[in-house]
Amino acid sequence: MKDRSAEVLPPPLLEAIAKGATVRAFPKNAIIVNEGDETDSVYVILSGRARVYVSNAQGREVQLNVIGPGEYFGEVTLDGGPRSASVMSLDDCRCALSPRTCAASPCWTSTGASRGCSSISPRAATGAW
Repeated sequence: MKDRSAEVLPPPLLEAIAKGATVRAFPKNAIIVNEGDETDSVYVILSGRARVYVSNAQGREVQLNVIGPGEYFGEVTLDGGPRSASVMSLDDCRCALSPRTCAASPCWTSTGASRGCSSISPRAATGAW
């Protein structure tokens, strides 16, 4: 199994993000975000697991990753682009939603967190940055 420790946000950064975030619960199998949607928040998983995937024109899904507590998605919000993947909860999930204005703050950018998601960002994985 891949070592994902570099993808988990450290506790001090999680605390800084939480100050400007809203916590939201998602039941098992809920679609948290849809590929192509407009972006407005970065999501940090507080509990549970979620599946990151893309779909082709025929509706076939390709799983990109499974993420859990301390991991995040939606960093594309920093450049204003649409969601590059869909995310579905695999368990009951709690997420901290950090709005774009907070996500662009030094608490994210100074730590390199906004650049640390390449393993879960399909645009980065395909060289579409």
